[in-house]
Amino acid sequence: MQIRLLVVLASGNTSMTMDVDSRESVGFVKSAARSALLKQFQLSEEQIQKLEAIRVYGSKCGGPGLSDDTTVSEVCPTQDDPLLAVVPTRNVDAALEAWAPAAILFPLQNLPVPTEEKVAEPSSDDLLSNVLARLAASERRENEREKAEKEKEKAEKEKEKKRADLAEKRRQQDKKELEDKFKKEMLKQERGASEQLRLAEKQWNEDREELKKKLNAAQDTISGLQTEIALIQGDVGDLFFLSLKDEESLGYIKRRNLLDRVQAQLADKFGVTVDRTTPSVSFRQSLGPSTDLEERRQSLKRLLDRHRSSLNAGESALSNDQAALSILADSRSRLRELGDRVAHGVFQRGWYEPATRSDEGLKGLLECIVDS
Repeated sequence: MQIRLLVVLASGNTSMTMDVDSRESVGFVKSAARSALLKQFQLSEEQIQKLEAIRVYGSKCGGPGLSDDTTVSEVCPTQDDPLLAVVPTRNVDAALEAWAPAAILFPLQNLPVPTEEKVAEPSSDDLLSNVLARLAASERRENEREKAEKEKEKAEKEKEKKRADLAEKRRQQDKKELEDKFKKEMLKQERGASEQLRLAEKQWNEDREELKKKLNAAQDTISGLQTEIALIQGDVGDLFFLSLKDEESLGYIKRRNLLDRVQAQLADKFGVTVDRTTPSVSFRQSLGPSTDLEERRQSLKRLLDRHRSSLNAGESALSNDQAALSILADSRSRLRELGDRVAHGVFQRGWYEPATRSDEGLKGLLECIVDS
C-alpha cells in the first residue's frame, strides 16, 4: 500500500510530495525525505540537519518520541492518512517546535491519495498551503479552546471566591452569635453572684446582730454572777466595819461609791437632778422604767450624745465603752448593796485606782473623775 508523503523544509516555503510503501520504516522515510530535498532543490549537506533532527507525523502518532523502527502502517493505518516529514535547516533550530504540536493534534487529511494508476500530482505549494491553512485553523480552535478554559477557570475562581466569602460571612455571624451568647451568660452569672453576695451579706449582718445580743446578755449574766460571788465572799452587813486598810473588801465599797458619783455627775450634766441629795436616783430614773439592760444602755447613749458638748473626755468616751455603759445602766446593780454610807463620800482619784485595775468598765468610770 502506497502512502502519500509530504516533505516540508522547516523554513516553511519549500516542500514536495512523494510516495512511500506502508511497510517501510520511519527511519527510511527520514532518509528518503532528506535525500529527495537535496536532489530536488539541489541543496548541500550543510544546509539541512541530520536524520535524527527530522520529525515524522501521521494520523496516529509522531514527533520526537517516534522510533525509527516504527513502520509507516503504524503511523498511517489507511491509505487515506497522509504522512508528513519536517526537515529542519541548519539555521532554524526552533522550527520543529512550531510544527510538532499542530501536526500531532490535527492529522493531515484530504491530501491526494496515490492509486495504482498514475495521476497528476498536485503541486507542492498547493499541498503546503493546504497544510498551513489546516494548521492555522487548528491553532485558532486551540486558542478558542484555551480562551474558553480560561473563562471557565475564571468563572470557577469567582464562584469559589463567592463561596469562600459566604463561608467567611457565616463564620463571622456564628462567631458574633457565640460572643453575644457568652456575654449574656456572663452577665447572668454576674447578676446571680451579686444577688448571692447581697443575701450572704444580709445574713451576715443578721447573724452579727444576733451574736451581739447574745454577747450582751452573756456579759449581763457574768456581771450578775460576779456580784453574786462578791456577796457570797463577804458579809454585806459587816463591810462598813471592815478596816480601811483591807483593800479586797474596801474595793467593793469604792466601786459602789464610784458608781454613785459618776451617776450623780452625769445627772447634773443631763439636767435631770430632782433632789440634790439623791442625784444618782434621778440618773437611774432618767433611763426609763424598763429593767431591760439593752434598752437602758440605748437610753443612756442617747443622753450622752444629746449632751456631748458639756461632757469631759472620759464622759464622752462612755458611748463606745459597752462594759461601762452596762454598769451605769443596770437597774438592779448589786454594787449598791456594798457600803452605802461610804458610797456617798467624795474621794481623790487615786483612792479608786486599786479597786478598778481588774475591771475595764470601772476604769472607764474612773476616767470621768477629775481631781479639783
